[in-house]
Amino acid sequence: MADEKVQPAKVKRLENDYTRQLDHQQAVQHHTRWLGRRRMRRALRIGLVFAVFALILGIQLIRTNASLHKVNQQVVTSERQLTKTKAENTQLDLKVKQLNNQDYVAQLIRSKYYYSKSGRLSIVYLGTMRVMSPQNSDWKIETLGFDFFICLNRRDFSESAVDS
Repeated sequence: MADEKVQPAKVKRLENDYTRQLDHQQAVQHHTRWLGRRRMRRALRIGLVFAVFALILGIQLIRTNASLHKVNQQVVTSERQLTKTKAENTQLDLKVKQLNNQDYVAQLIRSKYYYSKSGRLSIVYLGTMRVMSPQNSDWKIETLGFDFFICLNRRDFSESAVDS
């Protein structure tokens, strides 16, 4: 089969105005289709480049939004801590003022460490503390609010131990 020669066709093409007009129309249609495909590929490439840029910018926008949300949460948390710290600072300032007051310090020492003035007997029961002290041979009772406990002044206790 490879040895067979192709014989020229016995039909010849007509060369007249009509055939030339058909050839020209076919060439124009082919060129138009070719231009359409070329334009379509160009539009597809431009659209693809636009989509890539839109995707990159969209991702950046989403990341920026997430970062903004995180920073806003940190700001809210910091503001809460600031409010809490300011309240604590106010309470500590009040406590410092109270500790500078001699009457408050004396009451605090009596309540916390159960100290009493010389010659006084401290009796603490059911949430109140009564301090009894001799005044003009009468006992004066002072009520302070504290826990259940009975305490003698150390000085009084040691003096009574030495006396006996």
